[in-house]
Amino acid sequence: MNSPRAIMIEPANLVINAQDSTVRDRTRPADNRDTSYDHKYDFRTLFYDAIPDDNRLILPGPPLLNLTPLLQNGQITLDGVEPETVHTEEKERAQSTILKFPHKIHEGATLTLRHESIAPIQSVIDDSYNEYFSGFNVLMTMQKDEELEWITDWARFYARIHDVNAILLFDNGSRKYSLEQLREALTTVTEIHRIAIVKWPFPYGPQGGKWDGRQASWDSDFCQIGAFQTARHKFLHMSNGVINADIDELVIPLNQTTLFDALADSKNGMVGYGGHWIENSKIGNGGMQLPRFWDHFLTRDRDDPCASKWTGRPNIWPKDAHPTAHFVRNIEYLPSPDFYIAHFRALNSGWKSADRLTNVPNTDLLIDMPLTKVLKKAYSDDADARKDWEPKELSITDMHQYRFQCWIRARIDRLSEDSISWNKRWLWRYSVPVFEAKTDTGQIAFDFHIDDSHVRLAIAARDRNDMDALTAKLEGIEHHLDDLAPKHMGYWISAMPYSSAQDPTWDMAAQHLYHQMVIVYDRLNGSS
Repeated sequence: MNSPRAIMIEPANLVINAQDSTVRDRTRPADNRDTSYDHKYDFRTLFYDAIPDDNRLILPGPPLLNLTPLLQNGQITLDGVEPETVHTEEKERAQSTILKFPHKIHEGATLTLRHESIAPIQSVIDDSYNEYFSGFNVLMTMQKDEELEWITDWARFYARIHDVNAILLFDNGSRKYSLEQLREALTTVTEIHRIAIVKWPFPYGPQGGKWDGRQASWDSDFCQIGAFQTARHKFLHMSNGVINADIDELVIPLNQTTLFDALADSKNGMVGYGGHWIENSKIGNGGMQLPRFWDHFLTRDRDDPCASKWTGRPNIWPKDAHPTAHFVRNIEYLPSPDFYIAHFRALNSGWKSADRLTNVPNTDLLIDMPLTKVLKKAYSDDADARKDWEPKELSITDMHQYRFQCWIRARIDRLSEDSISWNKRWLWRYSVPVFEAKTDTGQIAFDFHIDDSHVRLAIAARDRNDMDALTAKLEGIEHHLDDLAPKHMGYWISAMPYSSAQDPTWDMAAQHLYHQMVIVYDRLNGSS
């Protein structure tokens, strides 16, 4: 029997009734909440969905916190039958509860939770949709009220550039249009053969970082992580993999490889990548018409990096892998030098930050040349797409700095695997590779600061109390170092040039800086 091209799904959720006074405790301290916190916070969702897996029922949800007794001391049944075991795994801004029953679970069974502090909650179990996406290249997002034209342009791009042929879209309560209208729009993209739209009406949650007007922790936004958990177990287990991309994000290849080609070559089922913002400049969009991807291709390049994203294959991930918006936790992977995100400021409703919708002048902006080439390939046959992609009066960026950043992270990682024990490797401000290690002199970090033609290496102490010891140790080997110039919490110790195109200067830089790192690391651990 042929599967329908497009399906619409409601999750089998368990949510505390509005009249009940029992609610989830707030996760953020009172002095760090803004006035919108309570309006955005999810006080009542226990489980986003109930996903059958043979004789197990997987219940992804927000952290239970003070609601744990509802499960521990209450009664949960499936068609009146209690589970043999109940196990809850706590995760970052999430939990996953597994119910094991003595029989296989079928669609249509009723899940019921009873506890003396709340009215009984029921939900009817839906089927798993893993077979629906079996063998498909899936593109996934969560969205609310983004323009239908943007959504179809986004789908068309990934179909034509990365061979996507299926879409999994979680709709977080759109009001501009119905889910049926959304479905009809997506079916106009002829290259897409499977479409699943999931009604996802849960509170998105208060943002962290700068979005709330202060530097708040990311501790209260559960909704999107719940969608990733549901996607992994209910939809993606038999797929070829999934691209995680927002509607305003296009992943640009820097060669002829697609994301799914790279994923097939990945041993751990992960391809990660960084990127930068594409500015809201009207050079490509006159008048008041709706902005489109092809209208925008100006950037500040690495001066304005954006958060990283990923493509993954959940069916080969380890059990404890935990997908979030920007990372998959508990899997080690380095960013690929073959892809980057073009993150479009203008193609957004402004729900996070209204200043994204402010037009900026072209001064000091660069043409993102790889982006223009890929936009041509994706949209050259679209009647509305612009044809004058490359204004000659503006400078261009070729992304060599980003490629070198990704390359040297991977190269240093390989060179040091038998000589230095790193306990943390990360990217500061999305542009500075950082390698950290515990030494006899304390926790230290090597930072790689990269500009268009040079990479500069720094050593820093992570604790101010270790600075005197670090300084004394470095002064003892100053004659072995290229430099010893003070910087915040540490010292500049070397710098090397590299070419814009990959050539022997790249490996020369990596080898030399690695040897400088070994000299310092050995000295800090007491070796001469």
